[in-house]
Amino acid sequence: MGKFKVGDRVKVVTDGYGRATPGQLGTVAEIDFGRAGVEMDAPFAGHGKSRRRWNFYRPDGEIELIPAFKVGDRVRVVDNTTRSGSKITQYEVGVEYVIERTCGDGEGGTGYLFNGHNQYLRTHQIEPAPAAPFKVGDAVVQDKSVECANDLVEHWNKHWRRAGEYAGHFYITDAGHDYASYSAVPGGDGPSIPMKYLKLAPATALTIKAGKFYKTRDGRKVGPMEWRSYHGEYPWMGDLDRYFELVTPSASKPAIVCLIENGQPLPSVRPHVHSSAAFAEREAARLAKKHKGSEFGVYTLVSTKREEKPAYAHEWQRLAAEGKRIEAIKAYRDAGGKRQTFVSSEYGYRTGYEERFVIGLKEAKDAVEYWLATAA
Repeated sequence: MGKFKVGDRVKVVTDGYGRATPGQLGTVAEIDFGRAGVEMDAPFAGHGKSRRRWNFYRPDGEIELIPAFKVGDRVRVVDNTTRSGSKITQYEVGVEYVIERTCGDGEGGTGYLFNGHNQYLRTHQIEPAPAAPFKVGDAVVQDKSVECANDLVEHWNKHWRRAGEYAGHFYITDAGHDYASYSAVPGGDGPSIPMKYLKLAPATALTIKAGKFYKTRDGRKVGPMEWRSYHGEYPWMGDLDRYFELVTPSASKPAIVCLIENGQPLPSVRPHVHSSAAFAEREAARLAKKHKGSEFGVYTLVSTKREEKPAYAHEWQRLAAEGKRIEAIKAYRDAGGKRQTFVSSEYGYRTGYEERFVIGLKEAKDAVEYWLATAA
């Protein structure tokens, strides 16, 4: 009895007395001595003046709890008929919807509205939508048992290869209840497809090879791997001479493919960057086969160097450091501002005040050149 409480919405499973019909709905109104008094939604040959009250003495087997839903829940329609028997065509049986609003159902229960429509369905007419078969981050492959117009790997290499190299499986980047987005790299760009065309990628055992570097579960890089004996128990050892539990190979460095003429590499203006030397070598072999007589080389990124641009306190300093001396001199002069200067009458000009720069061009030029010679 512990699973029912007053106010719960329930559905009749069976009635030992044969009064209540299986499938009828009601609300628990009373609980005592192991009995559940249910106020049924519709009149029947029961007790009470309204002929709706019925007592279930074995409620755990005679009634079942109707799950409560809330706005935002994703549900599936199991019945789209009204009390009069007409169909609500805006709601299709078997289709999933998100609950947008709730209302009363006129009998003390709750009605649920979806799809921008104003007719409601009651609790027993919907059920929780099944969980999506995949979650973000899952490794998946094409399910060849389901007929599909496209080969997903060929489609990826033709239209999405720029987003990452396919390495045996895809990663789910977004999962709804019908469609999923996938990519060759975790969190990358990629297309969407109905989930029925995908399945989880089979788990692959890690193969440890001598001379390779690997990453441990806590993120440490170990290697190169060597074959050693450690009391005959853990043969694979790292460079720290103790056993590490290895999980995945460390990521390879990016590489590009270049045409080589007379020993000189001739990369394109914006060469395609492969995620590993292995992929680049595969592409070089393909190009060599296609362009017989030409030589192609694979160049791997070994390291990068970068120095941050210095931050200058004044705009004229930045311009001077970039070689823009004229602009720097003018900026230095402008930084000094202007002031009212009295001009006496001469050569026919009227006596009065004029706005003139506080710093002259000669002074600004000397200051910029001095800064370049000493501080830049």
